[in-house]
Amino acid sequence: MLVDTLGLVMGVVVQPVDIQDRSGAVLLFHSVGNLFPRMKHVWADAGYTGKLGKALKDALGWHLEIVKHPWSGHLTTWAPVDRPPPSCSA
Repeated sequence: MLVDTLGLVMGVVVQPVDIQDRSGAVLLFHSVGNLFPRMKHVWADAGYTGKLGKALKDALGWHLEIVKHPWSGHLTTWAPVDRPPPSCSA
């Protein structure tokens, strides 16, 4: 699923369960690439680190930026909306 920065769905591709997320992302980008000709930059989490950035650049000319969680350590902890994130010990 491809969403914008507000979380609105831009594209969805349903795939067999034996396709890895990173490989499936390439298929997703190919299916929606022509729909968004002004798109140049995509953010993804660390699960998409690897060959996806090169594949995205080669296929569509888009830049992939891997975004790290600001308070992640060995375990990711999500802060409730109404409270600040917990302090992390490194």
